Amino acid sequence: MKNNKILVIDDEPEILDEYAAVLAGNGSGQEFELALIAGELGLKPPEPASNSMEKYDLTVSSSGEEGVMRIEQSLKEKSPFAVVFCDMRMSGGMDGLQTGKRIRELDRQVEVVFVTGYSDHQRRSIVKEIGSPEKLLYLKKPFDPDEIRQLALKLTRSWQMEQDLKAALIRA
Repeated sequence: MKNNKILVIDDEPEILDEYAAVLAGNGSGQEFELALIAGELGLKPPEPASNSMEKYDLTVSSSGEEGVMRIEQSLKEKSPFAVVFCDMRMSGGMDGLQTGKRIRELDRQVEVVFVTGYSDHQRRSIVKEIGSPEKLLYLKKPFDPDEIRQLALKLTRSWQMEQDLKAALIRA
């Protein structure tokens, strides 16, 4: 079964809206609004009418703390996220580094992409804090929607292939 679950963590509502438009494949304003509401409630967004591009089960969080809570919830439900797009610089509470570190403690398999216009941390210190550099990527804001789509496709498929391989090894 394919896992297209993506969590986006950013403290700017406009950025969360942009992710929803890009990843949830929302063609109409109504579909867009429904996807936003569903994401805020932690529910699966409704399937858009258009099937022209890959669709993702998108959840949005406006803080690091909320994002960590969503990860914990998904693991309890045995329905983990494949990918997390996380802003590095968030006001109040946990910043991206703290959020990423906590997420990695909870789920070593999730692919993490830091998307930021400016980081207060050097890449080397981020890798040291969070670990698993092969599951850690960086993207500069403002992002190009096609870059986000490509990363989402590649990383969800990579996550799924890794899970399938582990299952095959256990069966063997």
